[in-house]
Amino acid sequence: MTDHQPVAAAQPLSPADEKLWSTLAHIGNILGLLPSLLIFLLLGPRSRRVRDESREALNFVITVAIAVAVLFVVGLVLGGLAGAAPNGLALVLALLGFLVGLVQFALWVVLVVFSIVAATRVNAGGSYRYPLSLHLVK
Repeated sequence: MTDHQPVAAAQPLSPADEKLWSTLAHIGNILGLLPSLLIFLLLGPRSRRVRDESREALNFVITVAIAVAVLFVVGLVLGGLAGAAPNGLALVLALLGFLVGLVQFALWVVLVVFSIVAATRVNAGGSYRYPLSLHLVK
């Protein structure tokens, strides 16, 4: 016979922990989508504030990741076309591919800047909503 201990419900986060994890969800975007996803899944159920802020951070990093992935495919297509095109057209296509790479880099810079702004605002006790973010995670 086994003893079944009831599982204790997760305790709500303290205000200081809410502030910390909400801030880390935003600044974690610099590393990719995993930090905000883990914070959303593991700590979101314990705090409405952490859930809201990590969801916002996650939606933004997903939006940027989708844009970068689309640009990557466009860059591959341009590179393939440049390899098969005559010299003059190949140069134009290669230049367009380079510009696509610059836009990808610019998106990463935007992600870093907005994530720092968001983390700063949330750490000061406020909230942050990213502009031009798809709201895929509800």
